[in-house]
Amino acid sequence: MILFGTKLACGDNTDIKKVRCIKILGHSIKKKATLGDIIRATIVKRRYVKEVIKKSIYYNLIVNVKNKCRRKNGIYLRVDRNRSLTLSEQFKFLGTRVYGPICKEIRNTKQKKLQYKKIISYSKGTI
Repeated sequence: MILFGTKLACGDNTDIKKVRCIKILGHSIKKKATLGDIIRATIVKRRYVKEVIKKSIYYNLIVNVKNKCRRKNGIYLRVDRNRSLTLSEQFKFLGTRVYGPICKEIRNTKQKKLQYKKIISYSKGTI
């Protein structure tokens, strides 16, 4: 569960370490973001001075959530930290590598599978 102001680790090679959630995309009433949702985030910490600029705003796709999330078969999934992947203004993946596995919820739905086909192919596996 990602709320306004939550810090997330970046799970790709765009030289960003941490981002902070500033807007949850979707309905205007939506207060929480879960797996597979897109948020607007600003860069808090970065590794090197490359093409990403600190304090600039990017779209991010949530890949792992620290809070427990329930699957349809009754299993609860929990990871050690919140992770997201950086997207451009046209919702294209900015990195060329995904570190660690991504959750099955991003792979399963047909709409997301078509939209994030590149991200799924870059990931090493699923949880």
